[in-house]
Amino acid sequence: SASAGVARRWALGAAIAVYLQIVLGAVVRHTDVGLACTDLPLCKGALWLFGADPRVQLHMAHRVGALVVAGVVIAAAAQTLRVGAKDAFSRFLACALGGLVFVQIGLGLLSIHSALEVVTVTAHLGAGALLWGGAVALWRRQPVAAAA
Repeated sequence: SASAGVARRWALGAAIAVYLQIVLGAVVRHTDVGLACTDLPLCKGALWLFGADPRVQLHMAHRVGALVVAGVVIAAAAQTLRVGAKDAFSRFLACALGGLVFVQIGLGLLSIHSALEVVTVTAHLGAGALLWGGAVALWRRQPVAAAA
């Protein structure tokens, strides 16, 4: 059905968005800008600091990206549940992704609060991997729309 096709596209969008956010997170980590901004939730009182050092902007791009990704993941989960996923595992994936995205954001905030303590940062990376794998699985489980 058309609704199933929409749910499948949202799930694919979620998988792509999570993957891109993981890549951005790797850039943040490997350019050593994870603590470029340590106040939460804003950075120096702003959502985006125009004209700031590019390292600060890279850090903030990862934060803003997290909000965008959270919206896409939640929309994909909601679409899956809205079209009445026929199998329990797809419903489980949708619910798990909806919750895991909040865990992931919490781990990101905790990573900053802990000054990038290794266990917290590793958990943040692991949750990102689970989000990506779950989004890919959700996309693959969605029915493919029949050709007209």
